Amino acid sequence: MHDGDLVRIDAAGRRMDLLLGAAEIAARSTAWRPLAPRHKAGLLAKYAAQVGQANKGAVTHAGAADWPWFDR
Repeated sequence: MHDGDLVRIDAAGRRMDLLLGAAEIAARSTAWRPLAPRHKAGLLAKYAAQVGQANKGAVTHAGAADWPWFDR
């Protein structure tokens, strides 16, 4: 997201939508580059290397977390 971008939040539907056109999203995707890791040694570097993404449960095994009791 950039400053000034419009966002629609639907709390009941558990959604947050970035209101941009397809051409702008494509241009931003093409221009995007990942940041270099800030931590190259120590505990935070180990954590970053071993723990998965938050949207998949931040688990230390392959694949997403399985939360059967969580209402999706």
